[in-house]
Amino acid sequence: MYLRSGSKRKLSLGMCVFLREGDAAKNVAALSKIVNDVTAARCCFCTDDRHADSRVREGSIDHCIRIAVQSGMSLELALRLATLSAADCFGLADRGMIAPGRLADFCVLQDGPEFCVSSVYKRGVLASSIPKPGPAGQCICPPFSCRIPTKEELALPTGNLRVIGLVPGEIITEALESSKVGSVHKVVSVDRYRSAGFGVGLVKGFSFVKGAIAASISHDAHNIISAGVTDEEIISAVTAVKDSGGGMAVVCDGITTVLPLPCGGLMTPLSYEELLVRMDGLAERLQATGASPTAFMSLSFLSLTVIPHLRITPRGLFDGDSFKDVPILFE
Repeated sequence: MYLRSGSKRKLSLGMCVFLREGDAAKNVAALSKIVNDVTAARCCFCTDDRHADSRVREGSIDHCIRIAVQSGMSLELALRLATLSAADCFGLADRGMIAPGRLADFCVLQDGPEFCVSSVYKRGVLASSIPKPGPAGQCICPPFSCRIPTKEELALPTGNLRVIGLVPGEIITEALESSKVGSVHKVVSVDRYRSAGFGVGLVKGFSFVKGAIAASISHDAHNIISAGVTDEEIISAVTAVKDSGGGMAVVCDGITTVLPLPCGGLMTPLSYEELLVRMDGLAERLQATGASPTAFMSLSFLSLTVIPHLRITPRGLFDGDSFKDVPILFE
């Protein structure tokens, strides 16, 4: 209800509202209720923060359309959000509809209610017939200059501690207290650019049974972020990401599995077919830890300090409400 009321207020102020279906944040179904013949011009879909395997299996904007229609939105309005409304929002007056003077960027759909795309055209040319560019060459990524924390440095004080609480389906977090919640795990943010240090906190909601994960995808500075059951596993996961020059790592049962991301620690030169195989292997190891399939995406947002309420940075915990660093120990 809060999500919809906040979006209605944004519309009343003349803002555009994006209905997002990412891997961690999923709000197309909830926000579909605010879309009608009047508001559709100021609403559009987006798929921010969605892994490649999700796009391959479920789709992108087409996935948003299917969810919106299943949630009660008419197909006509859903198609507008996916096309003309999005073009208008970004000031792209040369596209968004099939009309004279507009670019012939469009797709052809299969018959049936599932909104399945059969072919795509770019400027009137069948996209599958357009030659694909060759390899861009070697990725350039500055070396990771971080200092790996020791087990002793990951020790936390005793007492009532602040805890980052994950919210299912959202990127906001709750600010909790260790004395009032159950199972929690450590979360670590390691400065990848210099050996200045790292922050250590607690997080609730990953549901780890064993193991740890780490990644160099952590908005917006993209330091190495890790969470897990034991200090040793967290250290191993962070080390694996650093040694790979960036990536996503799972440590479980003494086995370390890494998906290297050599392009800035964020991207890979692999084809999507190769990437899908690698991500499936990583997902299998992640499942062995007991964590949610969206654990990596949830982890990546824990350092995004502009989103309420409690976050982790290499300096330690950050309160998004007071917008300042806070100690982990309640005084």
